[in-house]
Formats: sequence, C-alpha cells, structure tokens
Amino acid sequence: MTSSFLRRGISILAAFALLVTLVPQSARASWISPPSNVDVVGSIYTNDTTPTVTWDRPSGATWFELLVDNGSWVSLSNVDSYTVWALADGWHTIYVRANNNYGDVSTSGYVTIEVDTEGPSVSTVSPSSADEDESTTLSVTTSGESAASSCSLYVDNSNVGSMSKSGSTFSTSYTFYWEGNYTVYARCADGDGNYTSGTSRTITVGDIDEDDDETFYVPSVSPSNAEEDRSTTISVTPYGTLDAVSCYLYVSGSYVGSMSETSSGTFTRSYTFSNDGNYTVYAYCQDEDGGWTMGTSRTIEVYADDDEMDDELYVPTVSPSSADEDERTEFTVRPSSDYNVTDCWLYVDGSRVTEMDETSTNVFEGDYTFNNSGSYSVYAYCQDSSGDTDTGDKRTVQVNDDDDDVEHGTLIKTPCGSYADSLDPCKAVYFYGKDGKRHVFPNESVYFTWYRDFDDVVEVSSNFMASLTIGKNVTYRPGSVLVQFQSSSSIYAVEKDHTLRRYTTTSLIQSDYGSNWDDNLVTVPDSLYSNYTIGSVIDSTGDYDRDDEYYSVDSIDDIL
Repeated sequence: MTSSFLRRGISILAAFALLVTLVPQSARASWISPPSNVDVVGSIYTNDTTPTVTWDRPSGATWFELLVDNGSWVSLSNVDSYTVWALADGWHTIYVRANNNYGDVSTSGYVTIEVDTEGPSVSTVSPSSADEDESTTLSVTTSGESAASSCSLYVDNSNVGSMSKSGSTFSTSYTFYWEGNYTVYARCADGDGNYTSGTSRTITVGDIDEDDDETFYVPSVSPSNAEEDRSTTISVTPYGTLDAVSCYLYVSGSYVGSMSETSSGTFTRSYTFSNDGNYTVYAYCQDEDGGWTMGTSRTIEVYADDDEMDDELYVPTVSPSSADEDERTEFTVRPSSDYNVTDCWLYVDGSRVTEMDETSTNVFEGDYTFNNSGSYSVYAYCQDSSGDTDTGDKRTVQVNDDDDDVEHGTLIKTPCGSYADSLDPCKAVYFYGKDGKRHVFPNESVYFTWYRDFDDVVEVSSNFMASLTIGKNVTYRPGSVLVQFQSSSSIYAVEKDHTLRRYTTTSLIQSDYGSNWDDNLVTVPDSLYSNYTIGSVIDSTGDYDRDDEYYSVDSIDDIL
C-alpha cells in the first residue's frame, strides 16, 4: 500500500512539473496584479518629447519595468512615475509591468500617446499694399497635418490682435495711420500648443489716392407725400465730387424702374401709388467710378382721393435745403396737377425773387444767390392751365458762410437735410487743423475731453468738406483721462504729442487721480493703438503732473 501511495504521489508531482513547463512566463502574473491607471502627465496628444508616465502600484510590487514601443524593457525601482526621453513625432505605446522579490512578473498596463512638435504651416499675409487711414482686411491661410486653432496678427513685431477663423483662413481688419513700409506676419497655434510664425511680408502703405478723396452721396427722394391713383414725379439729386450716371427707384424695397436724368443732375421718375398709406421710397444710384450707393429712405404718405390732397394742383417743397453765401443756388420744385402746370415763381422770405423755368414736364427750376449767411424761408408758387394756384410748403434753407472764411482750428460739418438719419455723413464733426486737413474724432469720449458741447461747430458745403484731406485722428487731451486698451490690463496716463505712459502701481494712479481713479478710465479699441506713442513708465510719485499736462496744450493743433 505504501508503494501504491508513493507511486500515486510521484505521478501527481510529474503532472505538476509538466504543467509548469507548458505555461509561458507571463502566466506567472496571477501572483501579482499589473500596474493600473497607466497615463501621461498632461494629454495623450502632446508636443512634449519627454512625457512623464504615471501608474498606480499594485500590492506586493517591489520594482517595475518600462518598455517603449518595440524597444527593450528598462528596469526601474519601486516608483510610480518615469520620464521618457527623446520621443520622435508620431504614435507611441508605453508599457509598464510590475515585479516582486519572488520573481513574479505581472501582465502589462499601457498608454498610447501622440507626440506632435510641428506647428501648422502659415502663409504670408495678404494683401501686400494698403492705403493710409483706410481699414484693410489682412488674411492668411493655414495648412498641414495639425489644423490651426488660433492666429494673431503682428505689425512691426507687435501683436495687434487675434484673427477670426473661417475654415483654414484667418483674417482681421487693421488700419495703418501713416504711409510707409510695415513688416507684417501671422503667428498661429494648433491644438497641441505648437506655434508657427508665417513668413514676414512688407506691406507698403501709401498716401490716400486722389480717388479716395472722392465723395458721392444720395439724399432722400422728394416729395414727401402723394395722392392715391395719381402719377407723382419722384426725384433725387445726388451730390459730391463724383457725378451720378444712373439711378433706380425703389418703393417698399421693390425695384420699380430707372430714373431719367435732367440737365441739372437731378433724376426723376413718375410713379402711381394705387393705394393710400405710407411707403418707404429711396433711390439707388451709380457714380462715374462705377460705385453704387443706396440713398436715404423717405416715407411718402399717400392720401386717398377724398383726403387732404383734393386740390387738383399740389406744390411740394423746393430743394435743396442748404446753400453757400455769394454762390448761385439752383432751386427745383415738382408740382403735380390734373392739368398742365404752366408757371412757377420762387419766393424767399415772402418775396418773389424769380420766375422758374420748366426744364421737363412739371419740373421747374430757378436760380438765386444769397448775399448773407443765415436761415431763409423758401417756397414756390405755381399755377396750372385751369387757373388753379397753390403755394408750396415752406422750406428753411441754411446758407453757410463763404468757405474761404473758415478759420483753421474750427469744428466743421456739412448741413443735414430734414430726413437725415444718425448714419448720414452730415452728422460727422471734424477738427479743421492748421495743416489744412480735417481730423476725425474716433468717438464722443475723445471729443468731450476737448469741448463741452457742439455750440462752436460751423457748417460748410459738401464740396469744401470733400476738398479736405483726412489727417491724423484726434486723441485724448493730455491729463484728461486714464487709458486702457481692450486686450491689455495696463493703465496709461496721457501726455502731449499723443504719448501714453504706463503706471507701474495702483498707488501711483491714486496719487494722481484719487481713490475713484477708475471714474476717469476709458477703454480704447485695439484698432486705435497706433494713434498713440508709448513713452516711459511712471514708477515714482511726482513723475507725472496731471494739471501740467492738461494745460500744456491750448488746441488740438498742439498735438497733431
């Protein structure tokens, strides 16, 4: 029996030995768990060629091994992280396995990462030229394996702002305020944080071309009322340094036909409103350079047959609404009647001054010269072939001083008609400098550091305004406000010669502007950064005297 038991024991040991020889070494992992939560510091998408791998140590592990891709196992001590060196761009799998002092080896935990150190390809900025004082759209195109996620524009090595993305194209608007050559490029980043600067381009900024000084305005049409089911002559007189070559009439947003030009530069078209009510009417005109301008909309009130316009003869207001002293002004009126309008006379301040000539059907014109500036009441009085007469609506005509009398240092604007909206060019106020140029106020905030109100603004003719070249923008008066740009936390004081000086501490700001200094803080768009020069910092008490700076100038001319 003993020998039988012994034989059975030997057989069991032999079977166990055979099992050990058939199972590979990794099967010994059942004696120790693999490292868990194998990961890298940061992201598995990285531009770090030396990523740090981390893991959680299993119970019983006394040392570890690490393998990169198909390389060799590297022995480590009893650690839970390791920094891998000099990985090439591309995908990599990093394995970690645990060991103990009994010779047990776990299965591997692993993490797969992508190393990408190459940024996107960035083209040169386009275009290669721009006009002084004109907003220019600058753009770049990106390409490459890594898609660009953001771009910033650099002008003469200064970051002037981020660019908007549209597909693979990034663009932004920028204004060069002085002529000359500028070094411009874009710097772009991909999602992995890799940056690439595009090739620099020299952009040549020229003085505004003569054509850029050309102006073309389309005012509102006239008349302002009409009668239902009766043909009404609608007219518009574009003005500016460019001549109009054609105009089209639109009623309630719909094209109703082309307008005919008279000898005076006025365009007319007859139109019949089939129903009473209010209609939005405007002209869309082309200038001699091929540009198109939509005129100011006018609401024409159309009366029913038995309403206010029962009189068979109707005389609207004359046009234009402004004139220049000692210059001949041509007034136009377009009466309507069931009969032929035979005669019209022009009246100024209640006195008949001239008989008006019929230049086309129911269009009468008459000349008059105002010898003095001021406001005048002007209207037409007409008669038709039935003997019916009508006095037109009175219009106040503003007569401007002779433009030659406008002094340098004056605030100027053009006259506005009765229906000018807030976007009409006549609303803009300029400073007429000693340099013979008109200077723009970027906003009311700048304006009110120089003036309390608009009482001193002088109206000039559109032709005179158009003859003036636009000069430098007006900047904040020295000592008036604190300045901060949209994209920066720095706060600046304003000095003469449009110079900004940065405060190094808040306590220095308080010493100059008081505890409520932020009441004097204005935010300036980044697009106006080039209006200013950056001076030395303010880093000590007494380094800047607000009152001295404020009274260092008497006029805007002192900072131009």
